[in-house]
Amino acid sequence: LLRRPRIYEIRPGAGFLDGFEQVENVGRDLNRIAREFHHLFRSPLRTVDAFLCSIPIYWCQLYQYFQKPILGVMDQPIFLFVRSELRTAWLDRFRQLAQDPANLFVCHTAFLQMQVEWQTGLRLPVARYLAIQTARWHWTPLHEAALVVQQLPHRPFFLPLLKRFQELNGLKLQMVGLEEVPAWKDHRPDRYKRLAEHRAAVIFPYDVHFMKLLELYSMGVPIFMPVDFFMWSFSWTIADP
Repeated sequence: LLRRPRIYEIRPGAGFLDGFEQVENVGRDLNRIAREFHHLFRSPLRTVDAFLCSIPIYWCQLYQYFQKPILGVMDQPIFLFVRSELRTAWLDRFRQLAQDPANLFVCHTAFLQMQVEWQTGLRLPVARYLAIQTARWHWTPLHEAALVVQQLPHRPFFLPLLKRFQELNGLKLQMVGLEEVPAWKDHRPDRYKRLAEHRAAVIFPYDVHFMKLLELYSMGVPIFMPVDFFMWSFSWTIADP
């Protein structure tokens, strides 16, 4: 594992997905890597009571030889960064890990819980940790503006097009991006309260677990999304049976 620096080093100016392809490729050797990891760290980590793993959940197998409890916190589907030829074997291994009474695997949303149940037959508990604090604020429209969010939470690709459409048709409803909300741009404590003051939100999700979708939904902001939702939302996640 330590001979593969691209896995854990991030170059200056690296893109959001840089290195993930390498993680997927290395997954083919994960069983061997887990043995090497155990050999190298079984002594330094002998006092560890439990191991925590998250994204990708496939890498929970790194701890399999320690015979210690594993807490798996899932915020993405089980096949994320798992090569197609490894998914059948991983599905069986995941069931074994999740059904081991010493381990605990949880999903961060009810949607992911249902997706995992559909794939594995296992109903995992939900431990929600996103959009908890935002629920204190409620939709109070004070501006004739719709918030436009796509992919990463800044500079949505469709925003210039929607702005031009607004200008040509003389629409009163303005289209704004997150960076155009002063409280959000300045990272002020009231930034989510200010987001909830918009008339609605237009979201182009790249993921079914899109963070801004959960946060805006928790505040009761009306949300508009493409009718072909799944064409957009699975460009990041993998939901094979």
